[in-house]
Amino acid sequence: MKYDKDFRTSKQASKKVEELFIEYQNIKINCFPNDEHLKFCTISSNEYKEGDIDRTGGKVKVEDLAKILIAFQAEQREFNKQVVGFIGEQKQFNEKVEAFMVEQQKTNAEQKQFNKKVEAFMEEQKQTNAEQKQFNKKVEAFMEEQKQTNAEQKQFNNKVENFMENQIKFNERIEKDVKRIDEDVKKIHKVLDKNNIR
Repeated sequence: MKYDKDFRTSKQASKKVEELFIEYQNIKINCFPNDEHLKFCTISSNEYKEGDIDRTGGKVKVEDLAKILIAFQAEQREFNKQVVGFIGEQKQFNEKVEAFMVEQQKTNAEQKQFNKKVEAFMEEQKQTNAEQKQFNKKVEAFMEEQKQTNAEQKQFNNKVENFMENQIKFNERIEKDVKRIDEDVKKIHKVLDKNNIR
């Protein structure tokens, strides 16, 4: 059975129409729009069925055929509504996608600017790191020099301590000598006094 584009998706409708025609096969259905709500449909075939034909189905009534076609057109209109609804949903989806793409482009532009700032910061950080490296080398050199100075200072401190110990010992000897001389002077004075020698 052949049918025009309005009936291409409805096997059930074509089957019902075909069942009404007992003697014919390869039935063609063509519908033409008449106005906003009506269609003219023609059903035709010039091919007889081969072999024995079951004629128990009775004769075709125009009313039965009209009911089938009207029901099918209603089904087609409902399908068309679903298609229109799908197109509307697709349009809304496309608008959302377009809005997302615009927002994404803006985000990408902001990200690009941020990336440039990060790159500039990284270059500046490289310079800072190089300067810090040089400073660290200077600090290391200073610390080595300070170690040397500390070692020399320690040696000097040891010398000072030794000098002070020697000085203390020397002072103690001088003090003993002074005491001894003082005692000797006192003894001499006593002898002189005793002998009236002035």
